[in-house]
Amino acid sequence: MTDWVLSLDLSSPQGILALEGHGKLFHREVAAGSRVSQLFVEADELLSLAGIDFKDIGAIGVAKGPGSFTGIRVAVMAAKTLAMVAHLPLVAPASLEVIAEGCRGPVEAVMVALDARRGEVYYGLYRLDSPIPATLEKPHVARPDLAAASLIQWQDRLPGTIGLTGSGLKAYEDAWPAGMLIIEKAGPDAQGLSRLCRNYYRSGRVEEALQLMPLYLRRPDLGGGATCA
Repeated sequence: MTDWVLSLDLSSPQGILALEGHGKLFHREVAAGSRVSQLFVEADELLSLAGIDFKDIGAIGVAKGPGSFTGIRVAVMAAKTLAMVAHLPLVAPASLEVIAEGCRGPVEAVMVALDARRGEVYYGLYRLDSPIPATLEKPHVARPDLAAASLIQWQDRLPGTIGLTGSGLKAYEDAWPAGMLIIEKAGPDAQGLSRLCRNYYRSGRVEEALQLMPLYLRRPDLGGGATCA
């Protein structure tokens, strides 16, 4: 198995392009509004920085959403193109799961709640006791009070501490239950993205590139994609 994994996440305003392998991590911030062609240039520069060629890449990873409609669409398109042209495996965790991966340590589980605007949040709940976060609540879009109600129900069912993180906390700070362990993490980080994509790759959670669609959760302003109630 080729060790290097190239991954990207443009679901948040400040996107991430990361290259990880042989115990090394190279990454840079990229704008969520970047074009596909610009991402290819950025990826090539990252490969040069690591001193490797594209043939050394073992897999492509992309956060498929939810989040920025434009960022998700561009990221998924770029990842699919790279995977198909180079005949590489493609892995695609949810963007909420990427953020959850970066919360390991102080909690046994975490709810990620991102500001979706329109008075709503994108949220999901993950248990962090395995190499790949276990999904307890798949990504949804809902009013923050409904997400908070779900969190309260899970508090009674799960042992250990449940954390709460994401940009939805400050956007709707009055909606969340008091006394929660708040993890100050508004978006994804390169280490969590790379680690999760690598674990997806190792566990065989590979997507069919032609069939992969962005996970918007609600109808975007432009274009198409997979939707989820």
